[in-house]
Amino acid sequence: MPDTPARIGSFEVLRRVGAGGMGEVFLGTRPDGGFVAIKRLLRQASKDPVFVGMFLDEGRLARRLDHPHIARLYELGKSPEGHYLAIEWVDGGSVEELLAKARGLGPLPVGVACRIVADVAEALGYAHGLRGDDGTPLELVHRDVSPANVLVSFTGHAKLLDFGLAKARTQLQKTEPGMVKGKFGYLAPEQLGGRLDARTDLFSLGLVLWELLAGRRYFDQATAAATVAAARSHAVCTSVRTLRPDVPEALDEVLRQVTAGDADARPATAAAFRAALEAAAPLAPREELAERVRASFPERRGERNRGSLLELDPVVSEPAARRRWPALLLVGAAVLAAVAFALTR
Repeated sequence: MPDTPARIGSFEVLRRVGAGGMGEVFLGTRPDGGFVAIKRLLRQASKDPVFVGMFLDEGRLARRLDHPHIARLYELGKSPEGHYLAIEWVDGGSVEELLAKARGLGPLPVGVACRIVADVAEALGYAHGLRGDDGTPLELVHRDVSPANVLVSFTGHAKLLDFGLAKARTQLQKTEPGMVKGKFGYLAPEQLGGRLDARTDLFSLGLVLWELLAGRRYFDQATAAATVAAARSHAVCTSVRTLRPDVPEALDEVLRQVTAGDADARPATAAAFRAALEAAAPLAPREELAERVRASFPERRGERNRGSLLELDPVVSEPAARRRWPALLLVGAAVLAAVAFALTR
């Protein structure tokens, strides 16, 4: 294990959070005393111009994102050891972890699940509406909305992260034909062959809501191939009320619309989805979400220097004959004892 650097860019490094085949993540402090997660490419990845181009695309896009429900980028830079991103540190945990904790605490209240998803919908609405410096829409699509990429804080706020797979008009590195980007369990049918737009992200967010309510994934087949086949042929979700009878019928209908296999049957915008969500079920107060997060992660409160979870999740798939270096490093972000840091392969 290489030594932990004392500084990276303008940030003091406290400790290494984790490392993968192509990158590593550190916990650091900003000059003003706040905490950051620093994601840095390893030396071998820094020598690959495709990797570096993708990493810089990721950073340039993240630098444009300024929203209370999106994890903030503080700095994109290059140290002697490699390129790095410094990202907001959020005290709390990921929605993926929150779901795991629900096995002991009981299912998430409907209003709490809707509050989380409403925050993410607001973030997506902002991101989908971004324009370039010339005023032209960026046509941004996240492409990887999933429980691992949503953080929930001790203050009752949800934050979307990992725009590393995002598609935008300004990207220098383009997705190669035959490549699928996104976690298989949350793919919209069009991600397997078709035109992507904002409604693609809404489909994935709908599956996150279904999972928050049901306590299990919707696409949960035994193999990746079976999961992809199910996503490709998907038409309409099974009613979540078969597992949660307390879910209002109106909310169940909103879920069925947003997860329709036909993109034209979904809400046209994230704002429209959020409005339908609020009309179907009251959103829990933020303090109720905060209480659930505190109950789920009592050991993490005020303990930034303990423990971590490094997630290595294969999110990019290529045909076997085309396999090469991993296609993309995802945006790294740290939560207290939880870092969503995804690497391909």
